[in-house]
Amino acid sequence: MTKPFKIDPQDPRVDQLILFLKDKGHVTRSEIAAALGWQDRTIRAVVEASQGEILATQRGYIVTIQASQEEAEASDNALLSQAKTNMQRRAHQIRVRHQGTRRPHLFKVNRPQPTDELELFSETTTGGYGYGSGL
Repeated sequence: MTKPFKIDPQDPRVDQLILFLKDKGHVTRSEIAAALGWQDRTIRAVVEASQGEILATQRGYIVTIQASQEEAEASDNALLSQAKTNMQRRAHQIRVRHQGTRRPHLFKVNRPQPTDELELFSETTTGGYGYGSGL
């Protein structure tokens, strides 16, 4: 698994981006990339490292204290919606790992013949196949 790209909040690029955005209103990621020569992932990481000092909106990035109340609330709501979606996605992934797929017809599952040994797979209550309780 790859390590997430993180930037320390004390990294000088955080102040550099805040100063760049100051008094400009909304600036798109492509405008920042062109002006500062940064890649998209660097821009996203610097915004994250700003710890809320930079606000991401549909129109671009802006210094948080220079955004309107409506823009700040819209950004807050977008982050909350993304968090809820990611939590639901996580719950679904955990369910599939523990209960198996709900689409077994998409997979050719060769069930082991019953033996006296522990069976590694068992049909789940959802009709899918996953790790059985014999492990």
